[in-house]
Amino acid sequence: MPSDHQISKITRIVRDEYSSGGIVNLDIDIFWGVNGIDKSKTNRWDPIYIGEVVMDPDFDLSPKEAQ
Repeated sequence: MPSDHQISKITRIVRDEYSSGGIVNLDIDIFWGVNGIDKSKTNRWDPIYIGEVVMDPDFDLSPKEAQ
């Protein structure tokens, strides 16, 4: 990835701000078609449940332009 890519930036932040050495393994999950997260039933003190994913019903990965 180029140095100005978002994933490169995240890697630098994790390496420089949150680790004591080099990054051995950094897993990043990327999701397409997500419209947001419904947080209406969440509790700010619950670090596990962050809400329900709201999918975009109009998202379509099949057109060439979307790939």
